[in-house]
Amino acid sequence: MIANIRFLYQTYFPMKLKQKIAATYIATLGIAITGTTIGLLVGNYYEKPAIINRDAVVNQYALLNHLQVKILYNRPSKQLSPYLSEPEGFRQSVNAFMQRLDEIDDLLTEYEQLDQDKKTPELQLLFSEYQETVGIFAERLNRFATAVEGLNFADDQIQAAQQELIALIQSPEFANFIELPDQLTEVTNRTRKQLKLAELELAKAQKMRNYIATNSLLLSVAIASLAGMLLSRAIARQEIANQAERERLQLALESANIATWEWNPQTQQVYFDSRWKTILGYQSDEIKDSLESWESRVHPEDIELVHEQIQKHIRGEIPIYENEHRLRCKDGSYRWNFARGKVVEWDQQGKPIRFIGINYDISDRQEAENKLRESEGIWRTLCDVTPAAIAMFDTQMRYLVANRAWYQQYGLENQEIIGRSHYEIFPDIPQHWKDIHSRCLTGVTEKSEADLWMRDDGGSDWVCWEIRPWIDGNGNIGGLLMYTEVITERKAYEITLAELSKQLKKAQEVAHLGYWSFDITTQKITWSEEVFNIFGLDPDQGEPNFEQNLQLYHPEDRDFFLQRVGEANQGIPQNFDARIIRPNGEIRYINSRIELEFRDGQLVRMFGIVIDITDRQTEEALRSLLTRTQLLSHISTEIRNSLDLDTILQNAVNAIFAELKVDICSFGWYNHHDDSGIWEVVTEQKKPGFTSWLGPYQLNDFPRLFEKIFREEFYSLDIRTSEDQKEVDFFQGMGITLYLALPIHTESKIGAFELGRSQGDAPWQDDEIDLLKNIANQVAIAIQQAQLYQESQAKSQEIERAYRELQDTQMQLIQSEKMSSLGQLVAGVAHEINNPVSFIYGNLSHTSQYTEDLLHLIKLYKQYYPEPAPNIADFIEEIDLDFIKEDLPQIINSMKTGAERIRDIVKSLRTFSRLDEAKLKAVDLHENLESTLVILQNRLNGRAGNPPIEVIKDYGDLPDYECYIGLLNQVFLNVLANAIQAIEERHNHQTDADYSGKITITTSLDSLAIFIAIKDNGIGMSPEVQGKIFNPFFTTKPIGQGTGMGLPTSYQIITQNHRGELNFTSVLGEGSEFMIKLPLS
Repeated sequence: MIANIRFLYQTYFPMKLKQKIAATYIATLGIAITGTTIGLLVGNYYEKPAIINRDAVVNQYALLNHLQVKILYNRPSKQLSPYLSEPEGFRQSVNAFMQRLDEIDDLLTEYEQLDQDKKTPELQLLFSEYQETVGIFAERLNRFATAVEGLNFADDQIQAAQQELIALIQSPEFANFIELPDQLTEVTNRTRKQLKLAELELAKAQKMRNYIATNSLLLSVAIASLAGMLLSRAIARQEIANQAERERLQLALESANIATWEWNPQTQQVYFDSRWKTILGYQSDEIKDSLESWESRVHPEDIELVHEQIQKHIRGEIPIYENEHRLRCKDGSYRWNFARGKVVEWDQQGKPIRFIGINYDISDRQEAENKLRESEGIWRTLCDVTPAAIAMFDTQMRYLVANRAWYQQYGLENQEIIGRSHYEIFPDIPQHWKDIHSRCLTGVTEKSEADLWMRDDGGSDWVCWEIRPWIDGNGNIGGLLMYTEVITERKAYEITLAELSKQLKKAQEVAHLGYWSFDITTQKITWSEEVFNIFGLDPDQGEPNFEQNLQLYHPEDRDFFLQRVGEANQGIPQNFDARIIRPNGEIRYINSRIELEFRDGQLVRMFGIVIDITDRQTEEALRSLLTRTQLLSHISTEIRNSLDLDTILQNAVNAIFAELKVDICSFGWYNHHDDSGIWEVVTEQKKPGFTSWLGPYQLNDFPRLFEKIFREEFYSLDIRTSEDQKEVDFFQGMGITLYLALPIHTESKIGAFELGRSQGDAPWQDDEIDLLKNIANQVAIAIQQAQLYQESQAKSQEIERAYRELQDTQMQLIQSEKMSSLGQLVAGVAHEINNPVSFIYGNLSHTSQYTEDLLHLIKLYKQYYPEPAPNIADFIEEIDLDFIKEDLPQIINSMKTGAERIRDIVKSLRTFSRLDEAKLKAVDLHENLESTLVILQNRLNGRAGNPPIEVIKDYGDLPDYECYIGLLNQVFLNVLANAIQAIEERHNHQTDADYSGKITITTSLDSLAIFIAIKDNGIGMSPEVQGKIFNPFFTTKPIGQGTGMGLPTSYQIITQNHRGELNFTSVLGEGSEFMIKLPLS
């Protein structure tokens, strides 16, 4: 130290004055801070190992977390399975998988390259072994990728690819690869504890540093120069070391993608490093270092928990702040972030002033954990919904897991079995089952496809079961998996099926029914034994080829057989009869049915049955003759029993359609009243899907067909052989291959039955045509009878119509005479009332004036003689003069209003009394409507004991209309009276207290007619009543309250007398509306 001081002295004095001043200033300043500087140097000596140790633990912890996430995410079942059917996607997923393996290998290599003092022997050995494991698994993955790509990703090879994937997942290479996270769990937990201890050691070192700095201040003066030199060198060395350490820490943080932050809770100053901003997708200058920048990006669902964890740490409840939360990125998405921090500095009041920590992105790990939980949930759901009973045991046969079916199958719904021994729950389990369990615990798998199980109730069940060991993460047997399924029903079905197969084979022999198939690709024919018997061939000689098979058919049927096979080749199933010739020359009849099998839209196989029908061929012919004879008799009876022409034709069409098994049958008439020549189809019966033939057709479109019909000649057509292209195109468009027309001629009409069959059916048979001709004869007779009956019915209807018109005319005369008498009576009454009312109304104005004068006189008397004589005062009090003065003007006004009301009624009666006017006269329709309303006012205003009815008038601008006004008034009265009655009836049945009756009268005009609509919200009419309201004498009113002639008479007045229209609409429970249309011309 003396040498150093001497050196300082020697270098100080040679300096110039300016330099000496500067040196002195530096020395003086050095003396002031020497103590602290020495203390810091010594303190750093104690603090540095703690920092190095803490940083090494942080790096190790980040590496372990990162490595676990990488390994757990690399799951072949999740990453490769979805792309087994997509070549390009599969290659990309395999490359991505291999790239993640390389990233894992890079992490291991990075750890290997760390300084020896920063590595633990345990991890060094474990990572070295695991690096070999990763390489082995990568080779196994390459073999898998090569095997799957060799399958060409065809649909029928997807299952093979899935098996390759299962083999990869179950391979020991993958098991060794995936078990590292479990091995690292304990190391990670220990590292977390070591991190906490390192933090404590660092805090102790910092405390020691502060203590040394304080005490070293006392020595600062004595050793200023020497300490300055030493301090300069020490600071330089320390700075170099710190810089290297910071660079190593920075490298470790960048490798682990870890961001750092620092926060002063008192000043709210925050610092985020660039990696935190990069994780969120920002550039360094795009986010300000502020608390608001961070809080605004925390997910709203996470912010409360984040603040809670921070406050817990500040209050000392938890030593380290740790939290997983979501942060919003620049693109609006959220990423999971793990934050860890600690308060490292407090002020004198014990408040935190320095809070530092780290952040790193854990989105990949979070996604892997979510997928793991999802997979586990799916696995549990599958276990619960599967009908098989499944349970998992440990090596002591204690229950670990059991699905719902296990509880139900063994009657354990009300028991808690998890953690209990299987033998405790089933103490009487036989010894041989215990022996099976013991063997399986040694690594053996035992199972049975069908085992008879005796139930406690004495019954038995067939059970399929399997017991196998399960392996834990260390490769040891962790216990047993048991699977049982009750297959009693399936076993019974299998037994029944086997028995049915025997019976079916026997039945085929008895029924002479054989099965065959024909492979289109190989041209190979496969026959059952019974087919050989039917064709008279030896099964030992094998099936013939197609050409040999063709030669077995009768020469006359070979073309027909080839035609049926050709249609089958076009995708049309076949069902046909044909003849074969056995080797001994015997001719047999067979029925063949051809069904088709397609693959990818291509026909790959024909198959079907062959039935020997020789024995029943003759019987069917006789039976068919008898049946058709009976059918002809039945159809004749059905046709002749009806005299309705439409019924006769429909019955005949239905019978022909059903018996001849055609696809469509119709009947049409020649319309000879139309010069253009029309053929009209009037009735038909057809199968679903076939186009209807109903409607008119031009004769010129089908000249050959209608020429045959007019000549009463049978006509048939096969579009496969016809030369008439127009007919072929028409019937082909209808889906018809065979067509037949059977003419029917009567004295006055020409008609025909038309039949059609779709492609693939046999030609028309002679017996079918004979039956049709016999039916045609019966139909012709029935049509003649129906025409005679219709003529007689028409004459009867004419007589009945004339009688009805006579009745209607008579009723109209009676009604007209009654209304004429009523009009005269109303006119007389109106005249008699009008004279006295005019006298009263004329004098009321004078009476009112006289009353006012007398009251004014009394007022003057009281003004000039306020104190009347006693007799006069007593009389004034007796008669209540003040009341009289007030009430008398009101009485006179009431009398005036009543007189005016009587005048209006009289006027309306005089207007309405024109019922007997028989001449056309131009009148104001609105005035007559108002008169009718006055007549009905007593029923409208509620004075008759019913609630009042509101009348809404929506009058248009109508001209005077020339009409029979007396008759129109009768119509208005009938319609309005019916509306009032409908409202009263609804009110009597209405439960709604808010209901009120309304009648709306609307008038309007266009260029052709006047329209009057009368609408009510009454009871309405049912459909049955609506159909009868214009019938004479029909009424819904009680006996004695209605004649049933109101609306019929009104209908005739509007339609016949005025050439107008009377229509209505009505909804039961809502009301009715009657519309009157009166033509202007």
